[in-house]
Amino acid sequence: MKKLRSLLLVLVGLSVLVGGSGCANHSTASAAEEAQIIVLWHGFTGVQAEALQNVVDQFNATHAPAVTVITEYQQDILTKLSQATPEHRPDLVVVWPDELAAYHEAGFTFTVGSWLDQADLLPMAAALYTQNGQLQALPLGLATYLLYYNAKWVGDLDYDPTVGSWEDFQQAACAATEPESHRVGVGIPLRASVYLSLLAAGGTNLYAAPQGFSFGDVSGIATAGKINSLLQNGCGVLGEDEEANIRRMGRNSMAMLIAQSLRLPDVEWTVLN
Repeated sequence: MKKLRSLLLVLVGLSVLVGGSGCANHSTASAAEEAQIIVLWHGFTGVQAEALQNVVDQFNATHAPAVTVITEYQQDILTKLSQATPEHRPDLVVVWPDELAAYHEAGFTFTVGSWLDQADLLPMAAALYTQNGQLQALPLGLATYLLYYNAKWVGDLDYDPTVGSWEDFQQAACAATEPESHRVGVGIPLRASVYLSLLAAGGTNLYAAPQGFSFGDVSGIATAGKINSLLQNGCGVLGEDEEANIRRMGRNSMAMLIAQSLRLPDVEWTVLN
Protein backbone atom coordinates (compact mmCIF):
# COMPACT_ATOMS: atom_id res chain seq x y z
CA MET A 1 0.00 0.00 0.00
CA LYS A 2 1.02 3.60 -0.44
CA LYS A 3 0.68 6.38 2.14
CA LEU A 4 -0.49 9.79 0.97
CA ARG A 5 1.02 13.05 2.23
CA SER A 6 -2.24 14.91 2.37
CA LEU A 7 -4.35 17.08 4.59
CA LEU A 8 -7.72 17.17 6.20
CA LEU A 9 -9.35 20.51 6.71
CA VAL A 10 -11.18 19.69 9.79
CA LEU A 11 -11.84 23.71 13.80
CA VAL A 12 -9.88 26.75 14.18
CA GLY A 13 -8.31 26.16 17.56
CA LEU A 14 -6.78 22.89 16.44
CA SER A 15 -4.21 22.09 13.81
CA VAL A 16 -2.95 19.10 11.94
CA LEU A 17 0.69 18.23 11.37
CA VAL A 18 1.36 16.60 8.03
CA GLY A 19 4.07 14.02 8.10
CA GLY A 20 5.05 10.92 6.23
CA SER A 21 5.15 7.30 7.19
CA GLY A 22 5.95 4.37 5.05
CA CYS A 23 4.39 1.00 4.56
CA ALA A 24 6.45 -2.12 4.28
CA ASN A 25 7.09 -3.93 1.01
CA HIS A 26 6.40 -1.16 -1.49
CA SER A 27 8.24 -3.09 -4.20
CA THR A 28 5.89 -6.07 -4.05
CA ALA A 29 2.67 -4.08 -3.94
CA SER A 30 0.38 -4.81 -6.87
CA ALA A 31 -1.64 -2.23 -8.76
CA ALA A 32 -4.72 -3.29 -6.83
CA GLU A 33 -2.92 -2.45 -3.61
CA GLU A 34 -2.06 1.11 -4.66
CA ALA A 35 -4.84 2.56 -2.54
CA GLN A 36 -3.65 5.59 -0.60
CA ILE A 37 -3.94 5.12 3.15
CA ILE A 38 -3.79 8.12 5.50
CA VAL A 39 -3.29 7.37 9.19
CA LEU A 40 -4.40 10.14 11.55
CA TRP A 41 -3.56 10.18 15.26
CA HIS A 42 -5.69 12.20 17.65
CA GLY A 43 -6.35 12.51 21.37
CA PHE A 44 -10.10 13.13 21.21
CA THR A 45 -12.70 11.36 23.30
CA GLY A 46 -16.49 11.58 23.56
CA VAL A 47 -18.33 13.96 21.24
CA GLN A 48 -15.07 15.38 19.85
CA ALA A 49 -13.98 11.94 18.72
CA GLU A 50 -17.44 11.34 17.24
CA ALA A 51 -17.32 14.65 15.33
CA LEU A 52 -13.90 13.85 13.89
CA GLN A 53 -14.99 10.36 12.92
CA ASN A 54 -18.10 11.73 11.20
CA VAL A 55 -15.91 14.01 9.07
CA VAL A 56 -13.55 11.16 8.24
CA ASP A 57 -16.47 8.86 7.36
CA GLN A 58 -17.85 11.49 4.98
CA PHE A 59 -14.42 11.90 3.40
CA ASN A 60 -14.00 8.14 2.98
CA ALA A 61 -17.49 7.76 1.53
CA THR A 62 -16.60 10.12 -1.32
CA HIS A 63 -12.93 9.19 -1.84
CA ALA A 64 -12.63 5.46 -1.09
CA PRO A 65 -11.26 3.13 -2.33
CA ALA A 66 -8.70 5.44 -3.92
CA VAL A 67 -8.05 7.23 -0.62
CA THR A 68 -8.95 6.02 2.87
CA VAL A 69 -8.36 7.79 6.17
CA ILE A 70 -7.89 5.70 9.30
CA THR A 71 -8.20 7.44 12.67
CA GLU A 72 -6.38 6.15 15.74
CA TYR A 73 -6.79 7.41 19.29
CA GLN A 74 -3.47 7.82 21.07
CA GLN A 75 -2.39 9.09 24.47
CA ASP A 76 0.83 11.08 24.86
CA ILE A 77 1.24 11.40 21.10
CA LEU A 78 4.49 13.38 21.22
CA THR A 79 6.24 10.67 23.24
CA LYS A 80 4.96 7.93 20.93
CA LEU A 81 6.15 9.87 17.86
CA SER A 82 9.59 10.21 19.43
CA GLN A 83 9.80 6.49 20.16
CA ALA A 84 8.42 5.26 16.83
CA THR A 85 10.57 4.68 13.80
CA PRO A 86 9.71 6.85 10.75
CA GLU A 87 7.88 4.03 8.96
CA HIS A 88 5.59 3.54 11.96
CA ARG A 89 4.63 7.19 12.38
CA PRO A 90 1.23 8.49 11.21
CA ASP A 91 0.66 10.78 8.25
CA LEU A 92 -1.37 13.28 10.27
CA VAL A 93 -1.47 14.37 13.91
CA VAL A 94 -4.11 16.64 15.43
CA VAL A 95 -2.61 19.07 17.97
CA TRP A 96 -3.68 22.09 19.96
CA PRO A 97 -1.98 25.41 19.16
CA ASP A 98 -0.20 25.52 22.51
CA GLU A 99 1.38 22.13 21.73
CA LEU A 100 2.83 23.25 18.41
CA ALA A 101 6.07 24.65 19.85
CA ALA A 102 6.90 21.30 21.48
CA TYR A 103 6.28 19.43 18.24
CA HIS A 104 8.38 21.99 16.39
CA GLU A 105 11.28 21.64 18.83
CA ALA A 106 11.09 17.86 18.51
CA GLY A 107 11.44 18.14 14.74
CA PHE A 108 7.95 16.94 13.81
CA THR A 109 6.86 20.01 11.87
CA PHE A 110 7.92 21.42 8.55
CA THR A 111 7.22 24.62 6.67
CA VAL A 112 3.96 24.42 4.73
CA GLY A 113 4.88 24.74 1.07
CA SER A 114 3.57 26.69 -1.88
CA TRP A 115 0.86 24.09 -2.53
CA LEU A 116 -1.24 25.90 0.09
CA ASP A 117 -2.36 29.45 -0.71
CA GLN A 118 -1.85 31.01 2.71
CA ALA A 119 -3.93 34.01 1.64
CA ASP A 120 -6.94 31.72 2.09
CA LEU A 121 -6.26 31.47 5.84
CA LEU A 122 -7.69 33.97 8.29
CA PRO A 123 -4.87 35.93 9.96
CA MET A 124 -5.79 34.58 13.39
CA ALA A 125 -5.62 30.99 12.08
CA ALA A 126 -2.25 31.51 10.45
CA ALA A 127 -0.88 33.20 13.60
CA LEU A 128 -1.85 30.24 15.78
CA TYR A 129 0.18 27.80 13.72
CA THR A 130 3.26 29.86 12.90
CA GLN A 131 6.68 29.26 14.42
CA ASN A 132 9.67 31.51 13.69
CA GLY A 133 7.68 33.31 11.02
CA GLN A 134 6.80 30.12 9.12
CA LEU A 135 3.47 28.32 8.96
CA GLN A 136 4.15 24.90 10.50
CA ALA A 137 0.71 23.28 10.65
CA LEU A 138 -2.66 23.44 8.95
CA PRO A 139 -5.71 24.79 10.79
CA LEU A 140 -8.63 22.45 10.91
CA GLY A 141 -12.17 23.53 10.06
CA LEU A 142 -15.06 21.13 10.56
CA ALA A 143 -17.21 23.52 8.55
CA THR A 144 -16.75 26.63 6.47
CA TYR A 145 -19.64 28.98 5.83
CA LEU A 146 -20.40 29.44 2.15
CA LEU A 147 -22.70 31.70 0.17
CA TYR A 148 -25.00 29.51 -1.90
CA TYR A 149 -26.86 31.40 -4.60
CA ASN A 150 -29.23 30.99 -7.50
CA ALA A 151 -26.83 31.69 -10.36
CA LYS A 152 -29.54 32.68 -12.85
CA TRP A 153 -31.41 34.85 -10.39
CA VAL A 154 -28.45 36.84 -9.15
CA GLY A 155 -27.05 36.93 -12.68
CA ASP A 156 -30.18 38.70 -13.84
CA LEU A 157 -29.48 41.23 -11.08
CA ASP A 158 -25.95 41.78 -12.49
CA TYR A 159 -24.41 40.53 -9.24
CA ASP A 160 -21.22 38.46 -9.41
CA PRO A 161 -20.57 36.93 -5.95
CA THR A 162 -16.96 36.13 -6.88
CA VAL A 163 -16.00 39.80 -7.16
CA GLY A 164 -18.94 41.64 -5.61
CA SER A 165 -18.49 44.13 -2.79
CA TRP A 166 -20.60 44.35 0.35
CA GLU A 167 -22.58 47.11 -1.36
CA ASP A 168 -23.22 44.83 -4.35
CA PHE A 169 -24.29 42.01 -2.03
CA GLN A 170 -26.71 44.27 -0.15
CA GLN A 171 -28.18 45.71 -3.35
CA ALA A 172 -28.65 42.27 -4.93
CA ALA A 173 -30.31 40.86 -1.79
CA CYS A 174 -32.73 43.78 -1.66
CA ALA A 175 -33.41 43.68 -5.41
CA ALA A 176 -34.28 39.98 -5.12
CA THR A 177 -36.67 40.58 -2.23
CA GLU A 178 -40.39 40.68 -3.09
CA PRO A 179 -42.47 40.62 0.13
CA GLU A 180 -45.78 40.25 -1.72
CA SER A 181 -44.47 37.07 -3.38
CA HIS A 182 -42.81 35.80 -0.18
CA ARG A 183 -39.41 35.98 -1.91
CA VAL A 184 -36.37 36.99 0.07
CA GLY A 185 -32.86 37.95 -0.92
CA VAL A 186 -30.74 36.03 1.58
CA GLY A 187 -31.14 33.62 4.48
CA ILE A 188 -28.74 33.89 7.41
CA PRO A 189 -28.47 31.28 10.19
CA LEU A 190 -28.87 32.68 13.69
CA ARG A 191 -25.40 31.69 14.90
CA ALA A 192 -22.55 33.76 16.29
CA SER A 193 -20.06 31.90 14.10
CA VAL A 194 -21.88 33.09 11.00
CA TYR A 195 -21.43 36.72 11.99
CA LEU A 196 -17.76 36.16 12.77
CA SER A 197 -17.38 34.69 9.29
CA LEU A 198 -19.18 37.64 7.73
CA LEU A 199 -17.02 40.10 9.61
CA ALA A 200 -13.93 38.17 8.55
CA ALA A 201 -15.09 38.27 4.93
CA GLY A 202 -15.42 42.03 5.32
CA GLY A 203 -11.67 42.38 5.71
CA THR A 204 -11.57 43.16 9.42
CA ASN A 205 -8.40 43.22 11.44
CA LEU A 206 -8.77 39.80 13.06
CA TYR A 207 -5.46 39.68 14.87
CA ALA A 208 -4.45 42.40 17.29
CA ALA A 209 -1.71 40.89 19.44
CA PRO A 210 -1.20 40.88 22.33
CA GLN A 211 -4.76 41.96 23.13
CA GLY A 212 -6.32 39.17 21.07
CA PHE A 213 -8.88 39.30 18.29
CA SER A 214 -10.90 42.39 17.50
CA PHE A 215 -13.63 43.26 15.02
CA GLY A 216 -13.85 46.89 16.13
CA ASP A 217 -11.78 48.42 13.35
CA VAL A 218 -13.17 50.54 10.52
CA SER A 219 -13.79 47.54 8.24
CA GLY A 220 -15.53 45.59 10.98
CA ILE A 221 -17.84 48.44 11.89
CA ALA A 222 -18.66 49.08 8.22
CA THR A 223 -19.41 45.40 7.60
CA ALA A 224 -21.63 45.17 10.67
CA GLY A 225 -23.48 48.24 9.43
CA LYS A 226 -24.13 46.67 6.03
CA ILE A 227 -25.48 43.48 7.61
CA ASN A 228 -27.68 45.47 9.97
CA SER A 229 -29.02 47.62 7.11
CA LEU A 230 -29.77 44.53 5.02
CA LEU A 231 -31.82 43.00 7.83
CA GLN A 232 -33.50 46.28 8.77
CA ASN A 233 -34.74 46.66 5.19
CA GLY A 234 -36.22 43.16 5.19
CA CYS A 235 -33.83 41.91 2.51
CA GLY A 236 -32.72 38.96 4.62
CA VAL A 237 -34.21 36.54 7.12
CA LEU A 238 -32.66 35.18 10.29
CA GLY A 239 -33.43 31.73 11.57
CA GLU A 240 -32.07 28.67 13.30
CA ASP A 241 -33.81 26.26 10.91
CA GLU A 242 -31.34 25.69 8.07
CA GLU A 243 -33.65 23.10 6.54
CA ALA A 244 -36.37 25.71 6.06
CA ASN A 245 -33.95 28.06 4.31
CA ILE A 246 -32.71 25.26 2.06
CA ARG A 247 -36.30 24.40 1.14
CA ARG A 248 -36.97 28.04 0.31
CA MET A 249 -33.97 28.09 -1.99
CA GLY A 250 -35.18 24.88 -3.62
CA ARG A 251 -38.60 26.46 -4.22
CA ASN A 252 -36.88 29.45 -5.84
CA SER A 253 -38.14 31.82 -3.15
CA MET A 254 -34.68 32.65 -1.78
CA ALA A 255 -31.89 34.06 -3.92
CA MET A 256 -28.93 33.48 -1.61
CA LEU A 257 -28.25 31.36 1.45
CA ILE A 258 -25.40 31.31 3.96
CA ALA A 259 -24.86 27.75 5.20
CA GLN A 260 -22.13 25.33 6.16
CA SER A 261 -20.03 23.67 3.49
CA LEU A 262 -21.24 20.36 4.91
CA ARG A 263 -24.75 21.23 3.70
CA LEU A 264 -23.72 21.28 0.02
CA PRO A 265 -25.22 17.82 -0.74
CA ASP A 266 -28.49 18.86 0.93
CA VAL A 267 -28.65 22.11 -1.02
CA GLU A 268 -27.89 20.37 -4.31
CA TRP A 269 -30.45 17.61 -3.71
CA THR A 270 -33.18 20.06 -2.68
CA VAL A 271 -32.63 22.34 -5.68
CA LEU A 272 -32.57 19.41 -8.13
CA ASN A 273 -35.81 18.03 -6.69
